[in-house]
Amino acid sequence: MPPQVSVVAVLRWAKENVSNSRLTWLAQILPLTEFTHICQNIYFSVDGYSDTDYILANGYLSYIFFENLVVSEQPNFAEYSQLCRENLETALAKLPVLTPSSMNVIAALTLGAYNAVENSQANAAWAFISAAASHCLMLGYNRIRTHSDDAESLTTAEERLFWAVYRLEKGISLRLGRPSCLRSRDILLPPIPHDIRIKMANIQGRAYDELYSPGSLMRDDFERNCIAKSLAAELRQCIVGTHADIMRVFGSKGETPTDPFGKVYLQFDCSGGVSDECLTVAREALQIHEQCIATVRGCQHEPLMLARYVNWAIVHCPFPPFSILITYVIHSADESELCNLERFAASLEPLGSSVASDLAQPSHLYRLLCKATRLYIRFDTTLPTSETLEFNTSGFSGSSLLDIGWSSSIPGQLQQDPEWLGEWWNGNQLVMGVLDQNTYS
Repeated sequence: MPPQVSVVAVLRWAKENVSNSRLTWLAQILPLTEFTHICQNIYFSVDGYSDTDYILANGYLSYIFFENLVVSEQPNFAEYSQLCRENLETALAKLPVLTPSSMNVIAALTLGAYNAVENSQANAAWAFISAAASHCLMLGYNRIRTHSDDAESLTTAEERLFWAVYRLEKGISLRLGRPSCLRSRDILLPPIPHDIRIKMANIQGRAYDELYSPGSLMRDDFERNCIAKSLAAELRQCIVGTHADIMRVFGSKGETPTDPFGKVYLQFDCSGGVSDECLTVAREALQIHEQCIATVRGCQHEPLMLARYVNWAIVHCPFPPFSILITYVIHSADESELCNLERFAASLEPLGSSVASDLAQPSHLYRLLCKATRLYIRFDTTLPTSETLEFNTSGFSGSSLLDIGWSSSIPGQLQQDPEWLGEWWNGNQLVMGVLDQNTYS
């Protein structure tokens, strides 16, 4: 564990900055005062502490050391944040499957899911968050419950925890193409008023149920098109709300925010916007990405900030504007647009050889897809059919595009059906599975 004096310093900082927008999500998992009490119990334990408390303490400290690092630039805090994260992952690996349900167990599993997302471990994130959702249902957090005045604060904390689980579970289930554990018909608890993230999670859940689930794929194209337009309209409202939050917190575009990274965090939530002007919105999203990357690159502890940005804003979605634009490039053979996508892929590349290789994986995957698209654009129809599209993919444990479903039949398929590659990219979860598997194999 980190030195006691440093822990006390960041706990005091968190207490003084409890309204900080970048600590809000942690406060929705457990009240920050409860996290603080757990940390105190770990450092001044008389009767011992549980595995769950150890997970919560290390998970909480890993995040507040990181958040304080961004604003204070204390040289040792990056090391302490990483140490707590390693402790968290070790303890999570030993957590029993049949753990009794409790608020703290749900919070620990939720922190495990957040950590897995930030490590590009989508399947591990699903294991943690689906277990957390199951415990929520077992304890009845999805229903309205009566309580005494004395228990009001506890019930409020439980409801906030439920919605924290809901938001993350809906996003991961859509990301992996799996049905949600939290069905709308089973949720009687009213959502937190004016919480845009809950609205976006609801849209994500309905997108899977109504557009991508096996049953919804049996609907005719006209019906699915109407549903998609309706969901897009709701998503636009969420994006408008997110931009309003940015303007309220950080002022007009001409002003320099005192906390530029807080602005980047808010922009995580609107990176996936789609509208009727699909290409225009995708291009605007790339412009927002360039602004965020410029801010991230200006951070003294760039690798840490870059890892968080890439995993939440790019990999967790995965980044819809890229799939929109690469499909457009395939149809139009627009090399100038492809250059923009190649620049996007390069922007994710970490600087310096000391950075962990897993951080380079998203950039490598996007560059790989750009390279495949460029070869397709330039593909000569007279090329022998035995020719295969193989690339040097040393970052993927020596695998090739053959490992993710590309074969010599691809050129012929593209000639017969120009939409094939776009459908493959949007519908095939195997590509992101390769990223997950190779990053942490």
